[in-house]
Amino acid sequence: MTSFDEQLAQSSPAVPARSPELDAEFVRVIAQAEGVAGPRLKRRGRALTIGGLVVVGALGAGGAAAATGLVPWFESAPSEGVVTTSTGARCTLTFGVKQIDDPAAPVSAAVRVRVETAADAYLRRLDFSTLGIGQSPRPPVDAEAGPATTVDESEVAAVYAEVGRRVDAELVRQHLPTTAVSLSMATSCEGDAR
Repeated sequence: MTSFDEQLAQSSPAVPARSPELDAEFVRVIAQAEGVAGPRLKRRGRALTIGGLVVVGALGAGGAAAATGLVPWFESAPSEGVVTTSTGARCTLTFGVKQIDDPAAPVSAAVRVRVETAADAYLRRLDFSTLGIGQSPRPPVDAEAGPATTVDESEVAAVYAEVGRRVDAELVRQHLPTTAVSLSMATSCEGDAR
């Protein structure tokens, strides 16, 4: 480590340790902020957050890898269902979770197994009819906008974000850390239209 790196490390502000209580507070703050947000303007899928874009972009590769048997979670995924986008495209969505080891939020191997089991159980019970395509998250600000995407891609990304929020809320409800697993999704849409 260079002297400059050491200076940077010493000058950074303290970061609170992740905990179930902190995760629960994040969920409460987000829900409260979404409750007081103004009306949402539809941008018809012209912009997407960079994180969502990466997820949607990776889905094509994930679907191809799954088709060739390179992604074992896909074959035994706990949750699969169909949603219909506002353009009429029928999209098959497959969700799975896997354990992650986040050095910024360390948890024991036993806790990671408990978290994965809880998230997996939640996904097995997931009712796809409760996933409202029309309930897309707020449109991103221009600084977050990526290349133009289809309406279907935007709506599928919104479903992914919603399932992620629900899994996190379930883990928080069980007093489990949300940082011990990662949600994965594969998708295949028929009738994709712009």
